Amino acid sequence: MVLNFEGGAVGTHEGSQVSPVPVYERAAIGTEGGLQTTDWGNGLCYAARGQKTAPVELDAPFDLRGHFLDCIEEGIPCVADVEWGRKVMCVAEAVLASARTGQVQHLMP
Repeated sequence: MVLNFEGGAVGTHEGSQVSPVPVYERAAIGTEGGLQTTDWGNGLCYAARGQKTAPVELDAPFDLRGHFLDCIEEGIPCVADVEWGRKVMCVAEAVLASARTGQVQHLMP
């Protein structure tokens, strides 16, 4: 999937449930540098343009499921709320519509 952002940035997202290669990586690459996950998402590397890649020190992993349960039990706001879920579904529906029609789908902020 290719994502064209306001301001000219371009992003890509790739995923497969049938890939013969067990790979799990995420990356964000820009004009000045890039980030990439390592070790099945447990590590992160950064490289500025023209520089060598170096590991990034990370905080302790965020337990999204545990956070969700805490929110239910304690009645506190959740980071992944209904509005966040709606936005995720809008993107997913646009991806499917684009694949079905072969046309660019535009999302409003």
